[in-house]
Amino acid sequence: MVTSFTVAGQRLEYEMLGAGEPLLFLNNLASPASSMRAFAPLLNSSGYQLILVDCLGPAQASIETMAAHIGALLDDLDITPWVWGYSQGAFIAQELALLRQDRVAGAILVATRGRQSRFFQQYLLASRDIDDADVPDSVAACFFLLATMPPNVLHDDDQVDFALRRAVETRRTADRERNLRSLRASAGYDRRLSALEGVRVPCLVISFERDVLCPPQLGREVAGAIPGCDYREIPDAGHGGLVTHAVEVVAAVTGFLAQQSRPVTGGALP
Repeated sequence: MVTSFTVAGQRLEYEMLGAGEPLLFLNNLASPASSMRAFAPLLNSSGYQLILVDCLGPAQASIETMAAHIGALLDDLDITPWVWGYSQGAFIAQELALLRQDRVAGAILVATRGRQSRFFQQYLLASRDIDDADVPDSVAACFFLLATMPPNVLHDDDQVDFALRRAVETRRTADRERNLRSLRASAGYDRRLSALEGVRVPCLVISFERDVLCPPQLGREVAGAIPGCDYREIPDAGHGGLVTHAVEVVAAVTGFLAQQSRPVTGGALP
């Protein structure tokens, strides 16, 4: 069941799937959290309740502000979950781990960064131009694939056909305001490595070897900034590795959580 929670004008929608130790997943603001429901059975069988959150509301909210809003939601639920963030969701997760160490057991940061690369800046500008212009779906989909998929996927005709269909369908059903909110938030998130040195909860950074948006060197910078942070790199995966290499990602996540096993804290889960 999807439930709404509002804080400072920001509406959050969340759902809690299964039972077990709480694991909060944060996605890109433009992508509905419901796309992660397929992961729930595997995580449930490993002893984790998957909590999915969508941040909806103010168009100008920053990554840091959204982290504060997620912290308010955790206060309301009275839980101290592990937090798993992907891409822009990882930016929010690492800021949440910095801001609310009383409400975060630890964080798994997939395809993250603490600063912007020049290519990432150009990607944001190009994405905004594509949203603003009447660009054909085929062009937008090809742009998306080139930015998120590794060569081994692009060289496989069947995988390309599937990915193109999915990219076109996603664009046709996309919420333009959510896309713009996501682009603004990412454009404003930069130069956070020094701040992340203050994180004191267990963390794991997972990078994808062939990620051009959040390349491994930027992930290693985040892992190096956070004291005691673990680092994993998944071979042959691009930025879309959460989809193309889902088995490897989930194995890395559950393996890390098993190593960090702890008693559940916080109040009773709803």
